[in-house]
Amino acid sequence: DQSDHTNAPNTPLPPPRDGTGPFSALVERAPHGATTRMEVTRENFAAVLPSFMTQLGSCSFVAIDEEMTGIRRDRTTEPTAGDLCGQRYGKMKRVTETFNLMQVGVCLFHEKDDGALEARPYNFIIFPDETSKNRIRMDVSTAYFHKGNGIDFNKWIREGIPYITAEEDDLLRTKATESLMSPSAKGGDLQTPSKVEATKEDDKVFVAACMAAITKWDAGGDVLEVEEPPVDFSTLPSVVTWVRQCGVGKLKLRKPPKPFVVEMGEEGELILPACNGFLRKILFQEIEEAFPTFTTESRPAESTFWKKIAIMKLTEEEKTAREEKKMNTAIATVDARAGFLRVFRALCESKKPIVGHNLLYDLLFLFHNFQADLPGQLSDLKATLHALLPNIWDTKMLSVAAKYQETWLASLYKKSLAENAESEKPLVLSVAEGFEDYTAKGQEHEASYDAYMTGVIFQHFKATGQAPAALHNTCYLMRSLFALNLAGDDSMYETGAVVHLSGFDQTTGTGDLVKLFPKDKQVNLRWIDSFSTFAVLQNCTVEEAIACLDDYKGDVKIQTVEDHIAEYKAAEKAAAEAPADLQAEIETLKTENQRLLTELAGPPKKATGKRKATEADEEEEEAEPGGKKRKGPAEKKEKGPAASSKRKAAAPAEEMEVDEEEDEGEEEPVAKGSKGKKAAVKKEVPKKKAKVEKAAPKPTKAKAKEEKAAPKPKGKVGRPTKAAAKEEEEEEEDLKPKNKGGRPPKAAAEEEKAAPKAKAAPKATAKKAVPAKEEPPAGRRAPKSRG
Repeated sequence: DQSDHTNAPNTPLPPPRDGTGPFSALVERAPHGATTRMEVTRENFAAVLPSFMTQLGSCSFVAIDEEMTGIRRDRTTEPTAGDLCGQRYGKMKRVTETFNLMQVGVCLFHEKDDGALEARPYNFIIFPDETSKNRIRMDVSTAYFHKGNGIDFNKWIREGIPYITAEEDDLLRTKATESLMSPSAKGGDLQTPSKVEATKEDDKVFVAACMAAITKWDAGGDVLEVEEPPVDFSTLPSVVTWVRQCGVGKLKLRKPPKPFVVEMGEEGELILPACNGFLRKILFQEIEEAFPTFTTESRPAESTFWKKIAIMKLTEEEKTAREEKKMNTAIATVDARAGFLRVFRALCESKKPIVGHNLLYDLLFLFHNFQADLPGQLSDLKATLHALLPNIWDTKMLSVAAKYQETWLASLYKKSLAENAESEKPLVLSVAEGFEDYTAKGQEHEASYDAYMTGVIFQHFKATGQAPAALHNTCYLMRSLFALNLAGDDSMYETGAVVHLSGFDQTTGTGDLVKLFPKDKQVNLRWIDSFSTFAVLQNCTVEEAIACLDDYKGDVKIQTVEDHIAEYKAAEKAAAEAPADLQAEIETLKTENQRLLTELAGPPKKATGKRKATEADEEEEEAEPGGKKRKGPAEKKEKGPAASSKRKAAAPAEEMEVDEEEDEGEEEPVAKGSKGKKAAVKKEVPKKKAKVEKAAPKPTKAKAKEEKAAPKPKGKVGRPTKAAAKEEEEEEEDLKPKNKGGRPPKAAAEEEKAAPKAKAAPKATAKKAVPAKEEPPAGRRAPKSRG
């Protein structure tokens, strides 16, 4: 979706239908009955298209919006503050190539002589042509988002307008034109040098029978009463199939062809029996050579994939009229398959101003679905896209430049209506008859309504001088220092001195880099990755910012943004000019790098399916004071099993005193720790007080091996070293798979062996005695308390 108001509150913006809303004074009611939604599907597309073309030719500007099946692929495609325009395009390109379009909203705005603005919103529901090789992919969170906003998925699939790209359309039209040529001329030079001849006996007989029937028909004879052909075609096994029955291969004849029968058509044409493509090619050549004035064509046959050949005797006028009719039929067939491509081409040919909100994704999806595959380089995209749509306005870019605090679509629409109502000459809005009266009732996240809101905002910006020519053909890039100029060089709209920092290791954090500059510079970092970042400084120039590191002797490299961009473009150019085999290796490395980054990044954040879902977060970041520090990649908290193991290892060991003394190898019911966790305590022969580390719940094998391999302090655990070693071995045994009784097999065997020799437990000498416990049966352990 082109609107970036996913996280916005669902505030009712337009006035109610009774006309009592706060903006009712500036709403001109459409005629009665003008509340029918102009929803365009496969069923009514052909009927709506002519009027759409007419209104497009006379409108002042066009606002567009789209609904997609997803807008986030993984974390490697999420926008970052350090993205250059080429890098951001690469991310957006991968997203565009992954997902599909569902709706395209096109709202035509007409400026009347009295200054009023009349809108005609069309909501086109589109679905790929049935011959398309594209796959339908949908993000799960996007599906739930669209479901919550009332999108009918069944209607999208059943009634969606088909579409193909301009390249596919040109190819289909070329094939349609070639199909109207003489059948023997198809293929051009491939068939001209030599004739195709039959080699099989049954093929020769069939061709001879057909030519004999044509000769008799040309002479005025009754071909329906021809003598029996010399061969009964029903007995010729011209086609066989290999089948298996009961595991044994056998030959089985297909249904044999019918006896040789010719037909007479409704217009007096002769129709030969159905045959395969090879025989038809031979017949076309033979007929053209023997009867050059005849007109021939292929026609489908019933209950077979073979086709029949129809032969006609036509005058030159009849031939011309027939060819025109066939051409119109072929073009109509291609037009039906082209579908919404006809609307896209009309928009391009009109050269009308195209307005959108956060428009770049809209343009990329339009180009990819209706023009061609997206080019690999941003410069190539700019050249092609600007030639198609040379008049672009992005209301998101205009609102950011105008310093609006809230720039998501619904908020801007409400703000524009409020400012318009307070002006001396408020703009009068109306919706043409036969269209949804969006002035009285709206439906956010419906493509046509979002396009309508975008157009109203643009008209307000124009009226108040907030649409400067400098921002013409400029698209907003979320969380970026740059704005993408489709008609020229990209510009940086960030205020302050911006420099590029690199060369440091990934342990360097925001605080480390901020300390390199004076405190009065109000440094704000825009991280690119763990090894580079942009630094935005206030109250100084770029030269002064670079001079701050003149005396620095560390590894941090500082340079201007222009130098950084030049280095990036030089690297891209070198990669593009590399040999083909090296380019393939580079692409392989890029793919592998993206895969590794995706694995390291983990699953993507839960998205709302709206492309602008993260802009609310972006605006919160922008609202923070410039001096506020955010964590860099090296300072972010570690997550996952590895980090969990590190935190456990760094945590201080909890200890508990044990006063009970028993034979080595036996266990007592354990005491509960300070946090509700239990520690298994081993009894020892020596009557000494021992401090035992509290056992962590569910220890891993890796941790047990680390603890076993670590050096053990001697004389500090209050027991003989051998006893401590044996206790550790028993703890390790607890980590191994247990038998049906829930005990380690080795430990159970040792207990069974030692049980007959067990001695009575000595009396306790501790401060607090533990009451005597009943001895468990031989071969079984005392049960552990589960707390």
